[in-house]
Amino acid sequence: MVSLSHAELKTAYIMDLNTANQLAENVMQTCQKASKPAAVTVLDQGGNVLASQRHESVGIHNLTASQRKAFTAYSTKTSTLDFMRHAQKNPDAQNLNTLDELLLLGGGVKTSSLALLVLQALVALNRIISVPYKAFNIL
Repeated sequence: MVSLSHAELKTAYIMDLNTANQLAENVMQTCQKASKPAAVTVLDQGGNVLASQRHESVGIHNLTASQRKAFTAYSTKTSTLDFMRHAQKNPDAQNLNTLDELLLLGGGVKTSSLALLVLQALVALNRIISVPYKAFNIL
């Protein structure tokens, strides 16, 4: 039995609203510069939307798709493209596409806690954050 005096406390980074908005804005700007209009959703640690943006030329359904891809990547701890490919190859996982919350399409990525800490530091320093548009689903 482990005593409480020896228990290790776990810590987790919680993304703040400013960082989420900055991340979404920089993704949108990077995509726009690449002539790839997009929709982007940033979730908190509970899978709830913190920030969501859609370029005016992108269909409104893409916000829902963006949110579901973000949730899928967060929930499965893998990119949605890798998750989709795994489900296609594994007969036991092929019905995952019947779950309303998941979306098995490429484009959803999970951001690591370390990356978020760096991002928050860059936002605090007013640095430009460039996010490669190929890391996201560009519609």
